[in-house]
Amino acid sequence: MPLSWCISHPSRLVIAVGKGELDPQDMIEFMQRIDAASARPYAKMIDVTGLTAKFTGDKIRAFALAIRRREAESEVGPIAVVAGSPDTHRQAILFAKEAQGLRPIKVFREQHDARRWLNAFCRPERLRPLGVPGAAGRVEASAPLTR
Repeated sequence: MPLSWCISHPSRLVIAVGKGELDPQDMIEFMQRIDAASARPYAKMIDVTGLTAKFTGDKIRAFALAIRRREAESEVGPIAVVAGSPDTHRQAILFAKEAQGLRPIKVFREQHDARRWLNAFCRPERLRPLGVPGAAGRVEASAPLTR
């Protein structure tokens, strides 16, 4: 299970954790599922600390371009990337630089620091109604992405 995630609609927050080998296609599928859940504008914490895959600069840039394009299509939320090891941290920094547009993107070494930063974007006074009947209070369970 390379990527598992959960969505809190009340908090307008997506948390995803990657472990082991992660393919760029896994991230594309993750984005599609986020869209299907109407969570594109939510804040996102992506923890890649447990990844063992190393991506080429070209693959990172291609994924970052896809993220930037989404910003042009509709409202998007801030992204906090948690990357503890030196290799994943280097890759995350490259991603953040390449993906940076108007949306805030920041790389952290610890989840608690990322969450503190994201909390500024998830305060109740910043929440808007989803416009989806029955969506209030709904939290989706962790959903693993598998190939």
